Amino acid sequence: MVNLCFSMIFSFLCQFKILNSAIGSPFTFSALRFIIGGVLLVGLTLALRMGVPAREDWLALVVLGLLQTTLTFGLVFYAMQSVPAGITSVLLYSYPIIVNLMAYFLLGERLNLKNIVGLLTGFSGLIIIFSTDGFQSGSIYGKILIIIAAINWGLATVFLRRRFPTHNKLQVTAWQMFFGGVLTLLIVPFIEGGISLSLVTAWAALLFTSVFASAMAFSLWFYVLDFWGVGRASVFIFLVPVCGVFFATLLLGEDLTIKLALGLIAVVIGIWLVNAAAGKKSNSNEHDSSQNLLVES
Repeated sequence: MVNLCFSMIFSFLCQFKILNSAIGSPFTFSALRFIIGGVLLVGLTLALRMGVPAREDWLALVVLGLLQTTLTFGLVFYAMQSVPAGITSVLLYSYPIIVNLMAYFLLGERLNLKNIVGLLTGFSGLIIIFSTDGFQSGSIYGKILIIIAAINWGLATVFLRRRFPTHNKLQVTAWQMFFGGVLTLLIVPFIEGGISLSLVTAWAALLFTSVFASAMAFSLWFYVLDFWGVGRASVFIFLVPVCGVFFATLLLGEDLTIKLALGLIAVVIGIWLVNAAAGKKSNSNEHDSSQNLLVES
């Protein structure tokens, strides 16, 4: 679990540093990262004799890849050019709160008192974080993109729960990641004018995030789910924004303001309440779909 958390967090920091100082091609970086990570994961599923998805699942996997990988992390990588890494991690990993709200409207799931308090607390934290820089135009635009990315992640989660309720989640994740990477690569010429990733540091960051934060992190995550169960494993969700802010402050020199700290605490409490309420509803099978697409940004 510790290795999983650190691979995610250091990938965040690595991408932030590279995107802001070297590449300037976030969609190229996103596309290549997820294609490489997807190929590695698909290879793992084939090595484990999971086979290939059924023909009727291919289109749904492409749609899932569009929502989860192309839109979600393409937007995140683009926004990270103007939003600090710590704030990015908090905003993006507030997605369990968004999923909980979507499940109420789209899946008809009931909200109990813990859900409601968690939603209110979490969204209050997001508002505080949005105001950390006085709503400066460039930064607020990036934050909005990250929230849109989190909403896309929520839509992908709801779609997964409805379309792939009994499928092997590692296989689904592997193929959607690959398709999402390919779709991102197809739009690169229209957005960035061509594929450009020339610096050695950029390639090093790409390989690190592809291997450790995508392929290895997913493999570790599913191992943790099998070994610990969803309830205990979901504590990982709380660690990502907390560690993201901590290491962004420690290693990147980002400011840890009182507003950011208060917003972080509110978001983490909101996530905890939402997950705790979900854990009481089900301690076994379906709730892992709100965490099983943990692609780090």
